[in-house]
Amino acid sequence: MSKFGKILGLVVALLAITAAVFAVVIARRVRQARYRAQILATNLAATAQTLDSNSGIAEKANYRKADDANKESGALGWPSAQAAGDLSAASNSYDGAAKQVVDLAGKVIGQRDAIIDKLVGLSATLECPANARPKADTLQDLNSYEGSTSAFETFVSNRVKRDQNIKAAINGLLRQLGVSRSFNSDITNGGALSAGDQGALTEAATRFGNLNSNFRTLQQALKSVAEALQGARVEGVSWEAGAYDRAFNLSGLEAGTAAALAEIIGKIKADMATAKEQLLTIDRLKGEIERLKKELLECKADVEAKEKRLREVGKLVETVYAGGAMEYGRKAGAEPLASFSQVPKDLCGRIVRLDTQFGYAVTDLHDGLVVKGTRLSVFRNGKFLGVIKVLQADEFNSLAIVVGGRAADMAVGDTLVLAEGALQDPELIGQ
Repeated sequence: MSKFGKILGLVVALLAITAAVFAVVIARRVRQARYRAQILATNLAATAQTLDSNSGIAEKANYRKADDANKESGALGWPSAQAAGDLSAASNSYDGAAKQVVDLAGKVIGQRDAIIDKLVGLSATLECPANARPKADTLQDLNSYEGSTSAFETFVSNRVKRDQNIKAAINGLLRQLGVSRSFNSDITNGGALSAGDQGALTEAATRFGNLNSNFRTLQQALKSVAEALQGARVEGVSWEAGAYDRAFNLSGLEAGTAAALAEIIGKIKADMATAKEQLLTIDRLKGEIERLKKELLECKADVEAKEKRLREVGKLVETVYAGGAMEYGRKAGAEPLASFSQVPKDLCGRIVRLDTQFGYAVTDLHDGLVVKGTRLSVFRNGKFLGVIKVLQADEFNSLAIVVGGRAADMAVGDTLVLAEGALQDPELIGQ
């Protein structure tokens, strides 16, 4: 072999060795590339599956690894274009599937950001305290988002509980007002009350208006009664309407309304009881008035009878004076007696005129011997007949009325002497 042939053989050998080494390296790199591609395809398909959310991307970016019986398949697998040697088709298949996953990831991020913005805005709308509001930057940070909404969640939970308590309180108030319908706190578009809730509150408002009107009517009635009691001036009723003006001006919503009304009603009850007693007394007095009227008529008749008697006595006195009994008169210059103590103890006189019908007698004892009220014992032949009392005396005679015994048993000429002290009027004796 020539020298050239030897050199050429050596070069070919070196090239063969180099080609073999290069082939081994290339084969290793291909296996590494295929392994990495398999890992990427598997994770990309898993990502598509996770992000699917009914988008259909799981079918468009799927992948199935090769096994002993099957080659790898799916949109991310080695496509059938490989058999035709169309590498551009394979590249487009990969790019299209991967791009859809990337696009979906972008949409998910956009969706997340939109939800975060809405959540932050909602916390402001709900008037959540600033220290409990979620922060957008915190929610977007994968390392710190967990637990960042716990304060807001607590606020929303408490807000729901508060609304439930308000609903229960409203329904309790509706029951007290006698409203048959319930307040359900239904959520409607625009925040307007539902027809059912509006109807329940309208009925409650109507009933409350009626209650307020009835309360005002009761107030006015109580005030009228109080003023009537005050104006009637019933004995024992001390009501003073002015002292309770504040109670009468209460709206019925104040805490002290019940106590004020209880005090007013208690006072009116007490005064009404007093007024009732007064009315019963008045009823009794009506009967007493009727009785007194009857007695008055009887007294009037008696007075008329007595006036008639006085007229008869007057005539009797005139007859006595006309009869010339003046020889029994008081001596000229003598003064009438000033008191009963001056009446002579040995007094003696006679009856000169007698009216047995009315019991009047005229005596011959004048005002120098007797005073008004002097009582005289009447005797005949030593027999006691009765007692007469001097009604009036003048300078000639005295007029007396029978106060003991009977006038029918007496007669003109009967003897008169001063009655014993026991028969005299005690007040007269003290003069």
